[in-house]
Amino acid sequence: MFQRYRLRKNTLEAPKSLHKEASFTMNITTKLTTRFNQLKEVAEKPEGKSIIQQLMEVARLKYSDTHLSLSNYAYLGLGDQKAYATADLKEFGGSYMKKHLHGLLNSPHWDAVVTDKLVLSSVLESCGIPSPKIYAAACRFKRKFGELPVFDSKKDLEVFLESSIPYPFFCKPIKGGSAKGCMRAESFSRETNKILLADGESITAATFIDRLEDPTGWGYLFQEAVVSNPSTQDLSGDSVTGCRVIALLDDNQPSIFRIVWKIPAQGNYVDNFVGGTTGNLLADVDVKNGKVTRIVSGAGKHLTVNPEKIVNNYHILGRQLPDWESLKELIRLAAPSFPGFRFQHWDIGFSNNGPIAYELNTAGDLDITELARGKGAYDDELKSFIAKFNNQAKRNYLASGTPVNS
Repeated sequence: MFQRYRLRKNTLEAPKSLHKEASFTMNITTKLTTRFNQLKEVAEKPEGKSIIQQLMEVARLKYSDTHLSLSNYAYLGLGDQKAYATADLKEFGGSYMKKHLHGLLNSPHWDAVVTDKLVLSSVLESCGIPSPKIYAAACRFKRKFGELPVFDSKKDLEVFLESSIPYPFFCKPIKGGSAKGCMRAESFSRETNKILLADGESITAATFIDRLEDPTGWGYLFQEAVVSNPSTQDLSGDSVTGCRVIALLDDNQPSIFRIVWKIPAQGNYVDNFVGGTTGNLLADVDVKNGKVTRIVSGAGKHLTVNPEKIVNNYHILGRQLPDWESLKELIRLAAPSFPGFRFQHWDIGFSNNGPIAYELNTAGDLDITELARGKGAYDDELKSFIAKFNNQAKRNYLASGTPVNS
C-alpha cells in the first residue's frame, strides 16, 4: 500500500487506479454540488421548503418503498409546496421504481421485441395497430428485413435519399430514447441537390447522413413524417402533439392508468419534454373523460404549474384530447398485442388520420406523469395491480392445463 507512486521515465506518476479514484470523487462532488444548488433554488421560491426540510425529506424518502433518490427529488422539485400541495411524497417513483416495476410486471423475454424499433414496427403493422409507415433502415452490418431496404453503404443510402424516399420523412435510432439523434427532412431540391430540414437548413444527402448519431450501433429507421391533427394547430402549429399512455394489462382487458399530453412548442418537431429544456409542455389528463386537469412547464426550480399565459391564451385546461374515443380504442387493441408486458408505456401521436402508435417503451419513465399530475404513480391503484400480478407477470400460473378457458 506504500508503493502508490512509481518512477517512470524520470517522472513521478500516479497509477491509473488513482486517476480513476480521483475522477470518481470529482464526479460525486460535482453531482452533490449540483443537487444542493437545485434544492437551494427551490428553497428560494415563495412556496419552497428550506434546504434543511428538503434534505430531511430526501433522507426519509430514500428509505421508503420507492427509494426516491436525491436527483429525482431535485428534478421533480418536490420541495415546492405549491406545486405538490396535495401530494403524498412517498408515492413518487423515480428511477428506482422505473426499473423495479418493469422487473415486477414485465417479462424480460419481451424486451427485444420492444427495444428494436424495426421489430416493433413489424409487430404493430401485423396487429393492425396504426403506426408510421417505415421506408427503410440503415445499419453498419448486414441485416435483412423482408422487402424493406436496409442499407449498410453510405453511397447507396445517399442515392435513396436523393431519388426514392418520399418526403417529408422522419428518422430515428433503432434503439434509443428522449429524441436523441432524431431528424426530420421536409423536402429535396433537385436544383440544389440538397435536403431541406425542419429547422430551415439545407444540406446535401452526404452531410445529412454524417449527422446521424447512432449511439448504440443498432442503426437507423426512416419513416413517414406524421402530419398534425387539425384540432391541435392552434396550440402547436404544424408540430405534432402526442401523449404518453401508461396502460395496465389485466387478463381480460387493459385499463388506462395515466395519460400525459405532450404539447410541443411551435417549431419543435419532437414532443419530448427532456426535463423541460425543449420548451414543450406537459398536461395531465383525466383518464375517465380525456380532459386536461393540469399543465406544467419546466422542472426543478423552473417548474411552473398552469402557466398563466398558456392558460389564458390557449384554454387548455378542461380541453379534451383529440380523437379521445379513438385513442381508447387504440390502447384496447395495442396493449393485448404485447401480453408479456403488464405495465405498458405507449407513445402516441395525434395525426390528421387519428391517433398513431409511435412505440411501446421497455422500462418507461415515471417522471413526466408525476410532474404533470403533481402526484406520485405508486398509488393505491398501482399497488393493488402489483399485488395481483407481480408473481404472475410471466403467466406461470397458467403453465398447466389446456391453452383455453373451459
